[in-house]
Amino acid sequence: MLFMSDKEKANLLRTSLAAAIRRRREQCGLTQEELAFRCGLHRTYVSLVERSQKSLTIDSLARISDALDLKPSQLLKRAEHALEKGRADG
Repeated sequence: MLFMSDKEKANLLRTSLAAAIRRRREQCGLTQEELAFRCGLHRTYVSLVERSQKSLTIDSLARISDALDLKPSQLLKRAEHALEKGRADG
């Protein structure tokens, strides 16, 4: 990540966070629809987030994290850890 623009860094973090959400959802045995119901979001929105086509708001991150039994900081830490390991997309 030495010579990346801020936009490229943000895209990588968004992709990594999306993968962390998807992995955790799958670990919990939830479908996108079940996760969406638990956090009060539309299934389409959850799908867009997981495909990193939509950026999360802080409010949505909090709702999704809560539905996945994690703190928002834990999800972000998982995303950052994956980036450090070179696994931004899963």
